[in-house]
Amino acid sequence: MKIPVNREELSRLLKRDEGPALEFKRSTAELREGMQTVCAFLNGAGGMVLFGARSDGMPEGQQVSDKTLREIAQAFERFEPPVNIDIRRVKVKDDREVLGLDEDFSPQEAQAAYLRLAKLYHPDRHFDGDMRDMKSALEKLFSRITEAYNVLSNKAQREHIAYLSNQGRAKSARKTATREDRTAMNTVEKTPFALGVEKYEAGDYLTALESFRKASKLDPRDSGCHYYQGLVLSQLPRKLYEAEECFKKAIKLAPSKTDYSLELGKLLIKRGLTSNAFAVLKEALTRAPDSEQIKEALMSIEDKQS
Repeated sequence: MKIPVNREELSRLLKRDEGPALEFKRSTAELREGMQTVCAFLNGAGGMVLFGARSDGMPEGQQVSDKTLREIAQAFERFEPPVNIDIRRVKVKDDREVLGLDEDFSPQEAQAAYLRLAKLYHPDRHFDGDMRDMKSALEKLFSRITEAYNVLSNKAQREHIAYLSNQGRAKSARKTATREDRTAMNTVEKTPFALGVEKYEAGDYLTALESFRKASKLDPRDSGCHYYQGLVLSQLPRKLYEAEECFKKAIKLAPSKTDYSLELGKLLIKRGLTSNAFAVLKEALTRAPDSEQIKEALMSIEDKQS
């Protein structure tokens, strides 16, 4: 499957139904879900994610800024081992684009990667006396590299792995799902988190809240679930204190995410707790001293107080 480079190719691709190798996301508000899908593709036979495409195949597009591209790049930096993803931008309106993320690879690329790793880690290349105690570890590592290459070179095996990842465990493992299990399940059915984002964007806050709470139960240490609960609760006048607690949980789990502190600051100002908001943002600045957004938010509070 070829990643689209123009509107004509994009139109042809969007006419296909979503499947084991193709998934549509309405926007990068679903970036986390998109990364989970890419992870499933990496564990299977490859595939493509399109951001800015509705589930019915309509190219809605989204605004793509430098920040958008940085967020995608940062998401890929967390992959281990590192991955090489092709990103293409296709303009569908004056200010809106569809982003295509493709991790599919050819047999030639798989062979090239194998040869590169073989040169680095083949046990016979390391016969220095000082490295004798590492030979067993290198043999195991090289065995895994060879096994991976044999699977990736065999189309039937790749398709079988994709089938198992996308179908086999979706129902039977739901109650005891690990993070890796849910990664595979995401290509089968819409996750609570994805449904929550969809309902939040549509303004259906009660359904969104229920979905994010379900997502939190599946993975209590997922900061994004608590963050989105905070966003939803911020829209409900009698739930502002609960929203504050959700933002605090998100910050505790992922203190480096400046967006979490910024939203908490906005909420505290909304509640009339300006000094608390200033303290939250001041602390966030110690963790992210180069954040222009936090600096601007602090300056805005200082200007209003002066």
